[in-house]
Amino acid sequence: MKTLGRAFLALALIAGVLLGTSSPVSAAPGDVLTRITNGDDDSYQPTFSDDGSLVAFWSNATNLPGATDSNDSGPISDAYLYNAATGVITKVTDAATNVQNTFLAGDGSVIVMASHAGNLVAGEANIWSDIYSYDVVAGTMSRLTHGNGESRRPTASDDGNFVVFETQATNVSTPANSGGGTVWQVMLLDVSAGTFTAVTAGDADSTMATISGDGSTVVFQSKATNLTGTPDNDGLTDIYKWTRATGTITRVTNGNDDSGYPTSPVFQSSPQISDDGTRVVFRSVATDLVPGSSATADIYVDTNGSISRLTSATAASEHPAISGNGNFVIFDQGGKGLVHNISTGTTVQVAGNDLNPQNTPAINDNGSMIAIRADMNPIRDISLIEGPVAGGAAATPNTSRFNPTTPTRLFDTRTATAPSGKLAPNTSIAVAVAGQAGVPASGVTAVALNVTATQATNGGFVTAYPGGLNRPVVSNINLAPGDTTPNMVIVPLGGDGSVEFYSSGGTHLLADVLGYFTTATTSTEGRLVPVSPTRVFDTRTAAAPSGIMGVASEISVTMTGVAGVPGSGVSAVVINLTGTGTSNPGFVTAYPTGNSRPLASNLNLTTGQTAANQVIVPVGSGGQVTFFHSGGGHLLADVTGYFTDGSAANDDSGLFVPVSPNRLADTRLPQPPSGKVGGGTSADVSVASIGGAPTNGIIAAALNVTATQSNAGGFITGWPAGQARPLASTLNLNAANETRANAATLPLGGGDVSLFSSSGAHLIVDLAGYYQS
Repeated sequence: MKTLGRAFLALALIAGVLLGTSSPVSAAPGDVLTRITNGDDDSYQPTFSDDGSLVAFWSNATNLPGATDSNDSGPISDAYLYNAATGVITKVTDAATNVQNTFLAGDGSVIVMASHAGNLVAGEANIWSDIYSYDVVAGTMSRLTHGNGESRRPTASDDGNFVVFETQATNVSTPANSGGGTVWQVMLLDVSAGTFTAVTAGDADSTMATISGDGSTVVFQSKATNLTGTPDNDGLTDIYKWTRATGTITRVTNGNDDSGYPTSPVFQSSPQISDDGTRVVFRSVATDLVPGSSATADIYVDTNGSISRLTSATAASEHPAISGNGNFVIFDQGGKGLVHNISTGTTVQVAGNDLNPQNTPAINDNGSMIAIRADMNPIRDISLIEGPVAGGAAATPNTSRFNPTTPTRLFDTRTATAPSGKLAPNTSIAVAVAGQAGVPASGVTAVALNVTATQATNGGFVTAYPGGLNRPVVSNINLAPGDTTPNMVIVPLGGDGSVEFYSSGGTHLLADVLGYFTTATTSTEGRLVPVSPTRVFDTRTAAAPSGIMGVASEISVTMTGVAGVPGSGVSAVVINLTGTGTSNPGFVTAYPTGNSRPLASNLNLTTGQTAANQVIVPVGSGGQVTFFHSGGGHLLADVTGYFTDGSAANDDSGLFVPVSPNRLADTRLPQPPSGKVGGGTSADVSVASIGGAPTNGIIAAALNVTATQSNAGGFITGWPAGQARPLASTLNLNAANETRANAATLPLGGGDVSLFSSSGAHLIVDLAGYYQS
């Protein structure tokens, strides 16, 4: 399973900024960075998301967040999700009976689990344990099996589409309260196709199956005699691999004693497999797998059919886990936590006897971060500790200055030029940004884009994120079928200079470059100076520019010397542009006055619609910006900041620090701010100290604010906490039960922003980066 940790996670952990139940301490290799749980009963089986931002586990504790309820008066286990950026634990289930075997898909999209509970989904009447899937983004639970026997121990591919589990059911998809078999078999579910494939049909138990991150290979252990063409009648447990493309089983071990675990407690998981399926790590007491083996349990690795022993000690080695890149193996040896580097052949200790690691630790892709279950009180809690390699150390923030550009089209999938063609549901495209559309080929840390989704197939959402990394649990655009919706995005570039765009429901996409960020420790130009949101013009008022705009008309508005923006020293302004009273379907384009109107757009509007979008636009002649409206209607704009030009002082204030997109708040969850923000009320969201942002030294944040499940049409306003609410808006809603997002660059008040809802809605806030003071 792949568990790639990103720099912002390591920075947040080491800076000691996590909240909730965590207890961060100093961070040298092997140190405890934070205790995820501090429970009154045991917690089990931590698993990472690919980017290291999420950890799933299950627990019997009754004192974790959300655990005090009628179903937790006794030791009933539930599933939990820990957000490493916020330090927040979310209770995923409220089960009537135990939930066990939680496993988080690599992209963080789903948690699979096993349970007998009859209340996880409606209509459950099965007496057997079934496999369930929790959608992390939607917050919904689905039942994957409904068979005539027990099912347990699910694991999933990185995208969550392939789920492998062990079962005694002879029909995993038909509800039945009698029948079933007595032998455990390994089963694979293709979630998108809704089809089950029997991996084994053995004459003895096949258990503890794990699927590779790419979904290509399943590894498991078994005493069956008939899994391959050569009978295995020794009555011992062996390790096997199943290849999905061919449906063939290969025996990995054929030793003179058991490999894997002769007994199978519910919390054990062995063997384990790398993301590409080439390396399998397992525990064995056989003495003939390699020369010199003893009867003491050792850890072995099979690399494409070649077995090597990783340990050789008098103390038993147990509970191995392998990193996604297949290079690091963590295991427990005599109560010590050890990590073996396969490339160098070296082993280092990362946890001592005081931690007494127990069962199924998890290690991230590059070996810099470990999640481990350890005795603490002596309750077994989940803790994060630093791994043995560089990457867990704190890094200097990668500060950047902003370089505004006249809007330039980067790509449009409606054209023949690549990338071409509508995105299918649940697919993504990687688009080269460095060296394109006026963006330099090197030195670029992040890019500001106006992204438009159009001709949406099934609705859903769009997420932009650094190319080559795993998709974060955030969204940028929300769509209904047929919608055309834009949003401004600030997103870091991947290592290859690309940005990836994911569509959950299928859509055409187009993007315009508004500017880019380049590395700078100090600068005269390109530093943000935030202002509390201030209205700069509104064509519905008597003040100029006044009056509804006609079809294909434009207005030029002075943006300097007004609304907190100085009369000189300004390269670009940050505004929230709103269209309302729209006469005809069309679009709005903002560009520097004196320039030719570019082939780009900032707002897309239907007749009568009110919608907003953030715009970063250079100022042109006379400090003005020109606004073109193709369909006609009213326009209004609120300024939230400006960028300096070359005449400003050389300083580091206002430089930007991009972070990989991550979620700060979701009022649909039990953590504060929790619960729908009522009409006419506001909620405060913390930005400093979470989401990769430091505790101090922030003047503004680059956010994406989403309103959903709205009570009625209305608006959301964001502003610095602790100040009076301004006459401004951040996003607009046109009806009840609408979902709409908008980017917002907002100054902070005491490290927080306030969000006001005029009609009532749930609010979701994601962080893209921050500007330092």
